[in-house]
Amino acid sequence: MAELDSASPTEIDRLQMELINRRHRDIIEGSVKGILSKESDARIRVRLNEA
Repeated sequence: MAELDSASPTEIDRLQMELINRRHRDIIEGSVKGILSKESDARIRVRLNEA
């Protein structure tokens, strides 16, 4: 993350697009499953309440 502090806005945009494209490809290929934000929020709440 420290390297992003000195990165140009163009480089940050490029890195963000790389990440977006990789995650999109993962969903299309079926290697990951998308979930609804409500489901994600519920999972987070459960884990926070366990602590």
